[in-house]
Amino acid sequence: MELERNLGRKDSRFVALSGGGIISVKKILYWSFSMGRTTKVVNFSLPLDLYKKTENLARRRKVPKSQILKEALEAYVASEERWEKLRAWRAETAEALGLRSEGDIERLVHEYRKEL
Repeated sequence: MELERNLGRKDSRFVALSGGGIISVKKILYWSFSMGRTTKVVNFSLPLDLYKKTENLARRRKVPKSQILKEALEAYVASEERWEKLRAWRAETAEALGLRSEGDIERLVHEYRKEL
């Protein structure tokens, strides 16, 4: 083993580098924590049918399954954010127009049609 050759003995505090030389495990851990992750690992279950569809799609597109799931989740979150904005607009508009029931909406529609 290259590590044993470099150190003359097996030492788990050091790791052999592919280009030669060694580096301390402490330094690797420091770098990995100080650099910070830009992703988070998520673990969840899928129904078998959905998993197979995801797997087939990933194979056809020649991308990892995680990319398929990431893209699907991004689309879902974006859709939910749009719906949240629409619901907020609806609530603000209803309040501004004094709409509290279906009857208020029907009254407003009839008033508008009379103006035409």
